[in-house]
Amino acid sequence: GVFGKWVSGGNSFSRFKVDAFDEASVEKGFESMCEMCKNGIEKVEKEGGRVVCIVQECAEMPAYSNGLRRRFKVPVYDTITAIEFVQMGRDFGQYSAYMM
Repeated sequence: GVFGKWVSGGNSFSRFKVDAFDEASVEKGFESMCEMCKNGIEKVEKEGGRVVCIVQECAEMPAYSNGLRRRFKVPVYDTITAIEFVQMGRDFGQYSAYMM
Protein backbone atom coordinates (compact mmCIF):
# COMPACT_ATOMS: atom_id res chain seq x y z
CA GLY A 1 0.00 0.00 0.00
CA VAL A 2 0.87 3.66 0.29
CA PHE A 3 2.73 3.17 3.57
CA GLY A 4 4.88 0.42 2.05
CA LYS A 5 5.81 2.71 -0.85
CA TRP A 6 6.63 5.47 1.61
CA VAL A 7 8.96 3.19 3.60
CA SER A 8 10.53 1.69 0.45
CA GLY A 9 11.27 5.26 -0.65
CA GLY A 10 13.72 5.50 2.25
CA ASN A 11 11.41 7.16 4.77
CA SER A 12 11.15 5.89 8.33
CA PHE A 13 10.08 6.69 11.86
CA SER A 14 13.55 5.70 13.04
CA ARG A 15 15.12 7.26 16.12
CA PHE A 16 18.64 6.48 14.87
CA LYS A 17 20.78 9.53 14.24
CA VAL A 18 21.79 8.11 10.88
CA ASP A 19 18.13 8.56 9.83
CA ALA A 20 17.84 12.11 11.19
CA PHE A 21 17.83 13.51 7.64
CA ASP A 22 14.42 11.92 7.09
CA GLU A 23 11.65 14.50 7.51
CA ALA A 24 9.52 11.93 9.39
CA SER A 25 12.23 11.00 11.88
CA VAL A 26 11.76 11.84 15.54
CA GLU A 27 15.22 13.46 15.58
CA LYS A 28 14.40 15.82 12.70
CA GLY A 29 11.00 16.62 14.16
CA PHE A 30 12.49 17.33 17.58
CA GLU A 31 15.04 19.79 16.23
CA SER A 32 12.33 21.56 14.26
CA MET A 33 10.11 21.69 17.36
CA CYS A 34 12.97 23.11 19.46
CA GLU A 35 13.66 25.80 16.88
CA MET A 36 9.99 26.87 16.88
CA CYS A 37 9.88 26.92 20.69
CA LYS A 38 13.15 28.85 20.92
CA ASN A 39 11.84 31.47 18.47
CA GLY A 40 8.58 31.77 20.41
CA ILE A 41 10.37 32.10 23.75
CA GLU A 42 12.71 34.75 22.35
CA LYS A 43 9.74 36.72 20.98
CA VAL A 44 7.92 36.63 24.32
CA GLU A 45 11.06 37.67 26.21
CA LYS A 46 11.79 40.46 23.73
CA GLU A 47 8.31 41.83 24.45
CA GLY A 48 9.08 41.78 28.19
CA GLY A 49 7.28 38.56 29.03
CA ARG A 50 8.42 35.28 30.50
CA VAL A 51 7.58 31.76 29.33
CA VAL A 52 6.66 29.60 32.31
CA CYS A 53 5.47 26.50 30.44
CA ILE A 54 4.87 24.99 27.01
CA VAL A 55 1.43 23.67 26.07
CA GLN A 56 1.25 21.23 23.18
CA GLU A 57 -2.19 20.81 21.69
CA CYS A 58 -1.49 18.03 19.19
CA ALA A 59 -1.93 14.36 20.13
CA GLU A 60 1.31 13.50 18.31
CA MET A 61 3.48 15.85 20.38
CA PRO A 62 3.96 13.86 23.65
CA ALA A 63 6.86 12.09 21.91
CA TYR A 64 8.77 15.38 22.18
CA SER A 65 7.65 16.50 25.66
CA ASN A 66 10.52 15.12 27.74
CA GLY A 67 13.10 16.48 25.33
CA LEU A 68 11.48 19.93 25.46
CA ARG A 69 11.38 19.80 29.27
CA ARG A 70 15.10 19.06 29.37
CA ARG A 71 16.03 21.58 26.67
CA PHE A 72 14.04 24.58 27.96
CA LYS A 73 13.80 23.78 31.70
CA VAL A 74 10.05 24.55 31.89
CA PRO A 75 7.01 22.32 32.42
CA VAL A 76 5.52 20.91 29.21
CA TYR A 77 1.82 20.03 29.17
CA ASP A 78 0.45 17.71 26.50
CA THR A 79 -2.41 15.28 25.96
CA ILE A 80 -0.89 12.81 28.43
CA THR A 81 -0.74 15.39 31.23
CA ALA A 82 -4.29 16.50 30.37
CA ILE A 83 -5.51 12.92 30.79
CA GLU A 84 -3.59 12.61 34.07
CA PHE A 85 -5.20 15.84 35.35
CA VAL A 86 -8.68 14.47 34.61
CA GLN A 87 -7.83 11.16 36.29
CA MET A 88 -6.53 12.98 39.37
CA GLY A 89 -9.70 15.07 39.52
CA ARG A 90 -11.83 11.94 39.62
CA ASP A 91 -10.03 10.84 42.79
CA PHE A 92 -11.19 13.93 44.73
CA GLY A 93 -14.84 12.90 44.65
CA GLN A 94 -17.19 15.68 45.73
CA TYR A 95 -14.25 18.06 46.24
CA SER A 96 -13.10 17.88 42.65
CA ALA A 97 -12.46 21.17 40.85
CA TYR A 98 -14.23 19.60 37.88
CA MET A 99 -17.92 19.27 38.70
CA MET A 100 -20.90 18.67 36.45
